[in-house]
Amino acid sequence: MNIKKSISGYLYKNFLVMRNCKKERLKYLFLLTKFTLKRRLNSFFRLNIKKEKLNGNIIRFQTYHQFYGSFCDVFLEKQNFFLADNNKPIIFDIGGNLGMTTLYFKKLYPNSKITIIEPDPLNIEDIKHNIKNLKDVNILEIAVSKRKGTTYFFRDKNPRLTGGSLVKNQTNKEKITVKTQKLSKLIPRNIDYLKLDIEGSESEVIEEMNKNLGKSFSIKNIFIEFHYNQLVKNNKLSNIISFLEKRNFEYIIESRMKSPYKKEKAFGLNIFAYKK
Repeated sequence: MNIKKSISGYLYKNFLVMRNCKKERLKYLFLLTKFTLKRRLNSFFRLNIKKEKLNGNIIRFQTYHQFYGSFCDVFLEKQNFFLADNNKPIIFDIGGNLGMTTLYFKKLYPNSKITIIEPDPLNIEDIKHNIKNLKDVNILEIAVSKRKGTTYFFRDKNPRLTGGSLVKNQTNKEKITVKTQKLSKLIPRNIDYLKLDIEGSESEVIEEMNKNLGKSFSIKNIFIEFHYNQLVKNNKLSNIISFLEKRNFEYIIESRMKSPYKKEKAFGLNIFAYKK
């Protein structure tokens, strides 16, 4: 274990916590400390913990790493925060995973109307458990793609890699068949927030939207987690940027890579976009 790297990462997350509002920062600092310790104990002793308490909810999951990563991204870094211009925003959570983002959205906007899209049956079971007390949440058990039909969905066997994908890579060798639908056929004419985290198929889904959405459609805010590796070369960032600029979005691209010159085999970008 790289102790220096582990400590620096821990301190960085503490810094993110301290940026939260005063009422929440001590709470999340405590939770971060608790979950970090439990993650290490779970790994060392192979405890196989499958549930955790968060904000009054019992969260069920496949691996503790899956829960911990979602907690840090969603509740610590608040990467899906957005400012709605109404108290009943329409939100599409594509790549629902555990439903953690939906729990965050409901905390942020209790009256929001949310559609979760998730193709993995294992995640679907956890989502249904985790959001069972929420209202105005609809779950679609499908994958979004450039065409309607069925396709293979690949699961990761590595417990530290928690995102299944329509794209086969070196670790997700377990496959199942799932239904697919074009995103342009699913979304209503007006959306306040679109979250797209689909592990390597972002470009083709955005390209399909760019082709088939008319000018009457309105999407106010978009968050895209862009994935690239040597086996997903067709996932083109240029297609996403073209869509955003054509639709008059302002956007910010965030990378966590320390250096782009290390020839990383895989990397991810967070893209935050909002209407001008």
